Amino acid sequence: MPCIVVANVYHPQTECGASDAEMLSFLYDSMSHIEARFPSCDILIAGDFSRLDTRGFQNAFQLKQIVKFPTRGDRTLDHILTNMKSFYKNRPAFGLSDHITVELYPLDRCEHPNANGRVLSRDLRETKKIAVSQYLREVDILPLVQNKDLCEEKTQVLENVIITGLDGIMPFKSKKVASNEPPWVNVSLKTLIRLVEGSKKSCGFASPARADPLVDFELVGGGQGEPPKDSRFLANLINSSFLSPMNVFEPQSARPSEHSNVASAEPRPRPITEYSVLLKLSILDPSKASGPDQIPSWLLKDNGDILAVPVADILNSSFQE
Repeated sequence: MPCIVVANVYHPQTECGASDAEMLSFLYDSMSHIEARFPSCDILIAGDFSRLDTRGFQNAFQLKQIVKFPTRGDRTLDHILTNMKSFYKNRPAFGLSDHITVELYPLDRCEHPNANGRVLSRDLRETKKIAVSQYLREVDILPLVQNKDLCEEKTQVLENVIITGLDGIMPFKSKKVASNEPPWVNVSLKTLIRLVEGSKKSCGFASPARADPLVDFELVGGGQGEPPKDSRFLANLINSSFLSPMNVFEPQSARPSEHSNVASAEPRPRPITEYSVLLKLSILDPSKASGPDQIPSWLLKDNGDILAVPVADILNSSFQE
């Protein structure tokens, strides 16, 4: 709301006072002038209306009468009209005069949830990650895993070894974050941004123009000194890039295999090799969140050469069970 308009009305029904028609005409004219000059404003009209019928006036300007108790005898002669009823409340009547005193007060402002909170995170500096790798190398994980018979026991041993190292080298620490900001916007980054912006202003540097990605896309395929390629060339380049894997693709033969009628030539599933596990660990996305075991993906990727053997043993044990 841009402003609050407060008005006081006194309408004594005497010979020297205005008639009901004159008072209503004055109220209509005044409200029309207020709405034209201050649109969307908060309106409070309080006073002694005596027995003036204001129902039509309230409906015309969407006003509500919020005094719900008698103010003189058994009649409610004193009114408070407002277009923001939900923002105000009146206290119980009090006073010893012939007109009861009406006290109006605004409701308490709703408390917004605190945008600042605290989260638990680990220290992910490179020195800490190197220390974790050194810990995993010094702990001989493979015999610990192979000494267990069940797959669940093997998995529990591997998880305990990794979590113990993480808690000892980079334990969880509480830090303050703003829930309405990305997690990478921390105090250090904000300080750096303020310093950079301050140095730009002090030196009089203008902000660089934003690069146009369409212009950069038009230069795809053109080397230094070469003209930009046209849209047909770009379309062919994209199509050939997507179709290039098909050049080395060999479809399976439609002829039935000589072993098609054999249920299974191998009594047990083929074992998972350590090399295949290493390849899978090496392509993990380190930015992904960890699973229920709380083992981060960056740890599995950075230490794939150490963990490939015990992980392969766990997978083979699971297939055999």
